[in-house]
Amino acid sequence: MKKIMFLINLLVYAFAGKTFAEDVARVGDATYASLAAAVNAVPSGGTVTMIANTEVTSGTISVGKIFTLDLNGKTVTGNFPGSYATVFDIQRTNGNLTIEDSSEEQSGKITCVDNGQYIILISVHGKFTMNGGTIISPSNPSNGCCVVNVAEAEAVLVVNGGVITSSKGRSNSIYGVINNLGTATINGGSIINTYSVSGMESRAIQNNSVLYAYSGSVKSSNEYALYSGPKGTVFMGSGLMMEGSVFIKNPINEYVLTDNADFSLPTDLSVNKITYNRGNSNAFGTVCLPFVPDSKATITYYTLKEADENTLTLETVNNVEANTPYVYYTEDGTFNVSRETVTTLSAGVTAGSVTSSNGWTLKGIYAHTTVYEAVEPNSYYIKNNAFCKVNGNFNIKPLRAYFTAPSGANSGRYEISVIDEATALSNLIDEGLSVRSIRDVNGMRHSKLQRGVNLVTMSNGITKKVIVK
Repeated sequence: MKKIMFLINLLVYAFAGKTFAEDVARVGDATYASLAAAVNAVPSGGTVTMIANTEVTSGTISVGKIFTLDLNGKTVTGNFPGSYATVFDIQRTNGNLTIEDSSEEQSGKITCVDNGQYIILISVHGKFTMNGGTIISPSNPSNGCCVVNVAEAEAVLVVNGGVITSSKGRSNSIYGVINNLGTATINGGSIINTYSVSGMESRAIQNNSVLYAYSGSVKSSNEYALYSGPKGTVFMGSGLMMEGSVFIKNPINEYVLTDNADFSLPTDLSVNKITYNRGNSNAFGTVCLPFVPDSKATITYYTLKEADENTLTLETVNNVEANTPYVYYTEDGTFNVSRETVTTLSAGVTAGSVTSSNGWTLKGIYAHTTVYEAVEPNSYYIKNNAFCKVNGNFNIKPLRAYFTAPSGANSGRYEISVIDEATALSNLIDEGLSVRSIRDVNGMRHSKLQRGVNLVTMSNGITKKVIVK
């Protein structure tokens, strides 16, 4: 008897903390032979980590708790031919599933042998968040519908990363990759439909409720990348890249121009409100916008008027135009503007330019641009309240502008005069120098430029004359 107990103890010791060959998922230190068992065991707020590829064959896994599934580079395959099962049905108030993939290759995947209905179904008050990995429909479904179905008004989808894709849809199936009847937010990742036949099953996103689409990419090879019907409400940002046609029945509620994101559109968009927030900004900068912003007391716009061998002259602009570059001054150190009138943003528009009578040009840009001295040898930009010459190269963000001078122009420092009531073009002089003091011709000190002649002493001790007309 002692010998038998000794052998049992040895076996218990040998298998403590070990993973059995047939186990496919882990919750903490415990492993499970099926994904459904692991989901049933995971505590609220916990994580199920895949440790092997697995098939789901016994029907839908219902999600009624908050947890994360880490695909960990493994594949979960739904295999229920002919049935109307789905891999995950996220339901009830506490149904909250997050998918991520901790593998370096991001090779984790959820798919189906034959998509019985949806791969992900979000119903009632369920929420699904996609952070990584891939969800892909089978290549030849007989009963399959969309990949992710946000099925009810209270259901929520959030895509922050990863890929949701479909290569083929079933005839007369529901709406391609994502069908949204709840609230869907696209902050990143890729939504791709490569199905080559026209129809609803070839749409990347079908929206009949509320869609927030700010960044990431949405692509469709043959049909609509985005189709928003008469019941659809859309909030969109320029960080979203779209390939394929777009149909949006109602005007977009709000279009957010995302700073540091290239601006381009696949189609004209009617927009109720447009916003652009550069956040904290230096007092002076350049801007080029595809819309006319509502006036704001703290922001003054200037255009390039003329230039000579040592002076640039800027003129105050009262009526700002779209697609036109300006120099701006902001009194409160922030640059955020909006337009709250129905506006059409046009596809294919390009940023414009303004040229002075003697060949100086202010060039607007809508995409990341590198200015090379070898190509444009007399180029200047505004940064940190300084008027700087390009030496070598300089990278300029979208929705901004830069100066070019004609061949043979003085490449030294430039004074700037402003036709204005004089706000404060104090630091907009020289290549990175700051202002030490501002005095008038009588020697009186001032905190900002005054109308007439100003004697401005720079941080290097040099005093310059700046004329405000």
